[in-house]
Amino acid sequence: MSELRITHKAFAHVVQEDDAEEPVSTLVVEWAGADGLSDAQVCEAVFHQTNTYRGDLWDAIQPLPSPRRTHTALSVGDEVTVRGTTYRCEPAGWEAVAVGLAAHEALLDELLGAGWRDADAGGRF
Repeated sequence: MSELRITHKAFAHVVQEDDAEEPVSTLVVEWAGADGLSDAQVCEAVFHQTNTYRGDLWDAIQPLPSPRRTHTALSVGDEVTVRGTTYRCEPAGWEAVAVGLAAHEALLDELLGAGWRDADAGGRF
């Protein structure tokens, strides 16, 4: 099971005293459907299920939104965090806006080989 964090930032912002905008709601849910999917596929599944109001993920998140939340469908500007990486919904697709440690380590594995983690790897790290 994977933990998903869905942050609604589009349309309904709360402006704080310092003029910083805060999301109206962030939902955190465990979803077995993410297992075996890429992050992009997970984001698309979240988008699809929250905009069609059906599916096992929709069933899990539907009762969770704050009473201040006017809708649960994802829109441009909303964010989904999966496996430590946060993606923002764009007009077409998703953009990574905060990359988690696991994603950085996977990239280093790809670029440097798995040996970079080894303390005896010649002191590279």
